Amino acid sequence: MTRRHGSVLLLILSMIFWIVRCSPSFKDLSSPNGRQAIIDQANDDLTAGDCGSAIDILTPLVHSQYSNNDVLMVYASAFACQGGLNFPNLIGNLKDLGSSDIWSVLVKTDYSSGSGDGHVAAFDTAASEIYQTATPAGSLAASQRTPDANTFMVFIELSQIASVIAPLGGAVSSSGHKTVSITGKGSIADMCHVEVAVAEIKDSLQFVSAGAAINNVVANINADCAGLPGGVCPTNENFTTCMGSAAIQVQGQLLIDGIDNSWTL
Repeated sequence: MTRRHGSVLLLILSMIFWIVRCSPSFKDLSSPNGRQAIIDQANDDLTAGDCGSAIDILTPLVHSQYSNNDVLMVYASAFACQGGLNFPNLIGNLKDLGSSDIWSVLVKTDYSSGSGDGHVAAFDTAASEIYQTATPAGSLAASQRTPDANTFMVFIELSQIASVIAPLGGAVSSSGHKTVSITGKGSIADMCHVEVAVAEIKDSLQFVSAGAAINNVVANINADCAGLPGGVCPTNENFTTCMGSAAIQVQGQLLIDGIDNSWTL
């Protein structure tokens, strides 16, 4: 075979591959191969940082009878991606905190300019999808989820806290440091997002494997919980319940104040 013939054959094979890949049957929900093709493409999109495309291709599968925990985990990953979460970077930065405080590291790793960037809403959705992996589906209890789901929940909620406090503290994106105090600041929604995030982190940490990154998280969360009445953080908090409970909102504000005490100015 000549080089020219070889090039033509390669071109033809490439065209056939893309025709098949883009055909309805290749991503047929009723076919195991089709469902796997959807998941594979979503993962490719996430690797490329194309969060929206991953969400779009997964949505029909998530809302079909063929959805399962593996699909939901990838779907949650897509929304976490939309919130700006870079999982490998975050774990690496938390593992090697050094003299840096955890909140500066979190804010720098997943910087949010405020509600306009959609980070908080994206992390809300990501957490909701993790809830659906529990048995029964929707349970808030970490004991009803897998260790992988709980580990992911910890990092989703840490990023959620960072997304809330960054605009409150006028954070500097390059360092993650605040420029103003956040004590006494925050809307009711901010208080509840932080309260629920800390509660989920505290609950999930009971069911994940220890490591340098996780140990640093535990130490910082425990320090913030020490400022609450009784010195203990709640678990299994619900955002809707918090929004209607002044007592829970007070706890959320105390947590924000505690974060302020350990966040570098």
